[in-house]
Amino acid sequence: MKLPFRKRDYSCLTRLTYKYFVEPERTVEIWRQLEAELGPIQRLAMVRVQQINTPALIVRATFDGNPITVMQRSGGDDGALARVHAIFGFTEEPAP
Repeated sequence: MKLPFRKRDYSCLTRLTYKYFVEPERTVEIWRQLEAELGPIQRLAMVRVQQINTPALIVRATFDGNPITVMQRSGGDDGALARVHAIFGFTEEPAP
């Protein structure tokens, strides 16, 4: 499969949750860009998770940083998701 790509995560309580798979060699760069664009990274050492919380999104991954889970909050800003997609280099799949 060509990177980056995403898969819907139906197991999450948040309605619109996707796991994004990005190029492993870009993971550190992507997290730096996410932090610059969205805010500080919180590191939860006990569960080896890093995340960024915004009013529109929760962006989360293990300390390895990939895949990256993006959870959209209700009433969130669609522009925030577009900025995340730009950082990942992700474009929407064509509708089936």
